[in-house]
Amino acid sequence: MVRSARCAVPRGDSDPNLKRPPETYQAPQRRTTLGFLLAAGVLVELGAIVGWGYSAQAPAAAVTPAAALPVSGNTEQVGWLLYTSYLIPFEIASMLLLVAMIGAIILAKREL
Repeated sequence: MVRSARCAVPRGDSDPNLKRPPETYQAPQRRTTLGFLLAAGVLVELGAIVGWGYSAQAPAAAVTPAAALPVSGNTEQVGWLLYTSYLIPFEIASMLLLVAMIGAIILAKREL
């Protein structure tokens, strides 16, 4: 035991105040493989979306310029633009927010 002016700090693995056993080393192979599989799935999905959008078989999207939209409310116009002209940036932003949210949950948890 190491003594200081304030408290006594026990040393060793036999500390009765420990609530869980010490963590053991795990090889990072499992998480790396899972990460590569998830990244490959996202890339395949993104490639399918982009490929379908640029293929000759895809129906032409009826995109109306913002100036030609009827004035019915600012919220409706923003929604129309997000789902027509700015669909890909909107989806990329939503994927980044999802990844950030999952990362925050993983960092906040002690055990996965």
